Amino acid sequence: MAFQMRMPIPLEERADDKKNITSPTGLFGMNDLMKDTGRNAKNRQKKWREKQWLFLAILGYSWLSERQLLYNTDFDMTAIHQKIFENIDHSCLADAPNIVILETGRIPSSDEGIFQSTEMYKQDFNLGLDDYLDVVADEAIFRRLIKQRKIWPKLRPILGQWHTSKDMCGVLIVLFSSYRIFELAKVSGVKFLDKLDKIVDYHFTVCVLELIWCAVTISICIYMKKTNLNKYNIMDSNSGANNTVKP
Repeated sequence: MAFQMRMPIPLEERADDKKNITSPTGLFGMNDLMKDTGRNAKNRQKKWREKQWLFLAILGYSWLSERQLLYNTDFDMTAIHQKIFENIDHSCLADAPNIVILETGRIPSSDEGIFQSTEMYKQDFNLGLDDYLDVVADEAIFRRLIKQRKIWPKLRPILGQWHTSKDMCGVLIVLFSSYRIFELAKVSGVKFLDKLDKIVDYHFTVCVLELIWCAVTISICIYMKKTNLNKYNIMDSNSGANNTVKP
C-alpha cells in the first residue's frame, strides 16, 4: 500500500543531495513554536508564563486560609493534553493522500523478498535509471535495504520515526537518571523499572515520561504558589529557592 500526497512546495533535488529541505509552510524541520521558544530570553519568559497559565487553569488555585492552599486534583493527562492543544497551532498542511494498493511480493522476512518488493516499486512508479526511491521502514527491513544499495545505489532507506523517538526516550531517561527519575516512576506505579529503562514498551514509556514531567511541573507550580516565589527565584543559581529544582 502506498500513500501519494502532492507536496505543497516544489522539491528540486537530486539523489545525492543532502536532505536540507526548507519550506515556507513549516512542513519540514523544527516548527516556528520551538524556534521562538529557544531564540531569546524574552520568548523563553513568554513560554514560561504560558506554561504557568496552563497549569493555573488546570489546578484552579484558591486560598482557604492564609496557610491552606486549595487546588484541583480531579484531572488526568487527557485534560492536560486538551489544554495544550487549545493553546498551540496544530494541523495537517498536506492534502488527503491518494491510496494505491500495490501487488504483494515475496516473504518480507527474507532479503530476496524485500529486494523483489523494491524492484516492483520501480515498475509501479515508473522509475527511470536516474530516479531514486526513499523507503521508510522498521529496523529489520532497514538493514535488509542497506544491503540492496550495493546493486541499487539510488535506493535510500530511512529508519522509521518510531525508532528515533524510542532512542530519544532512552536519552531522556539517561539524562534525568540523576534526578531520581526511577523513584518517581516507582511512585507513579511502574513495577518493572528494568523494562522502563530498556523501553520494552514504547507507548508505555512515553506515558510514564509525560506523567513524570507533568507531576514535577505541577509540584513546582504549587510550591511556588505556597511560598510566594516566582520563576526568577527558582531559576537563579544564587537563590536558596534554586535547591528546589536541583537533583
